[in-house]
Amino acid sequence: MWERLIRRLEAGWAPSGRYREDLFRRDLKARDALERLVGEVGEVGETYADALRQVVTRLDEVYTEHTDRGPAAAEGAGGAGGWWWHRTPRRTPW
Repeated sequence: MWERLIRRLEAGWAPSGRYREDLFRRDLKARDALERLVGEVGEVGETYADALRQVVTRLDEVYTEHTDRGPAAAEGAGGAGGWWWHRTPRRTPW
């Protein structure tokens, strides 16, 4: 889900130009799960964890390029969550 959100951001929310806010929050929760997964994979093997970290880092960079610091998502998370919750799309699709 995280990669799918990133691709939508890159494409300007194509094809419709719209994206529901609840789906955006769902995708942020998927990023939370990825954070936990990286830690769990690290327990199994650092090689796998490094590969996963590299992919997530690239996706995070694109997310950062297409978002700004903002309260919109953070308010939905009750102010908690990773840094990705504290950013909002430059062009809000909802």
